[in-house]
Amino acid sequence: MDPARFYRRCGIFVLPAFLDAAARRRLVSAMSAAPHAPASVARRGRALRDDAVRKTLQIALPPSRAEGLRARFERERPRIQDFFGTALRGVETPRLLTYRRGDYFRLHRDGAKEGGRLAYLGKRKISAVAFLSGGRTLGAHRGGELILYGMLSGPAALRRVGIEIRARPGWLVAFPSDVAHEVREVTRGLRRTAVTWYY
Repeated sequence: MDPARFYRRCGIFVLPAFLDAAARRRLVSAMSAAPHAPASVARRGRALRDDAVRKTLQIALPPSRAEGLRARFERERPRIQDFFGTALRGVETPRLLTYRRGDYFRLHRDGAKEGGRLAYLGKRKISAVAFLSGGRTLGAHRGGELILYGMLSGPAALRRVGIEIRARPGWLVAFPSDVAHEVREVTRGLRRTAVTWYY
């Protein structure tokens, strides 16, 4: 079975041709030249660095380029809204992430309404990841798999099974923000993504 079709049957939105090779090259080039800093996690109502949970670099793009990328995600909002059957009002400015060898993001949820969470996290409905790296032109990486939990229906044991997303460069993958997920450790190369959240 076609992987994208399988993921869709599991309730995961997949758009294989979200970003073409030229767009990915431009973004990766901009990422290489832009300032970067360790990404944070939400703790006790604040954004803090915690390498035990998340080891990733976040890249700051110039506002004009970031807005262009946000507009690209915005164009897919009606399709994503229809797929999940939920009204979406907009999309956050995307964040660009680089995972180097040894980087990861342990099991977490993007929009769970838990005590102490930052207020904006509770507004998130759908998480979206655009995959930028991979292939001959942008360098392949090993590891860094996105794993989603609780997407399979049936007995409780089945719901604990993780679905490994083997996304290809250019793919957009979206899933409910309250779904538990992780990014496994990168073992080789650089894993580059653009992430955002629909609300």
